[in-house]
Amino acid sequence: MTGSAGRRGHSTIADLLTEPESRGLELVDGELVEKAAPDFQHGRTQARIAQAVSEFDRRGGGGRPGGWWIGTEIDVQLGEDVCRPDLAG
Repeated sequence: MTGSAGRRGHSTIADLLTEPESRGLELVDGELVEKAAPDFQHGRTQARIAQAVSEFDRRGGGGRPGGWWIGTEIDVQLGEDVCRPDLAG
């Protein structure tokens, strides 16, 4: 492996940020691991769950539940202002 991905259990978010985004790595318990590619069954399960909760994917109010945003296999990009207390220490 290149970079710091070979160091098990001691990697940090700084190490993750030095790796190319194209490698598709995640930081899990201090280890850089490759994201698993979802298979067909995974995709079908996502579709069924999305269909089952689709009634909530709308504006809430009027005594009806709602206000959810439902998406599958999406990449959420957070701005610099976002603070994660569990990562901030």
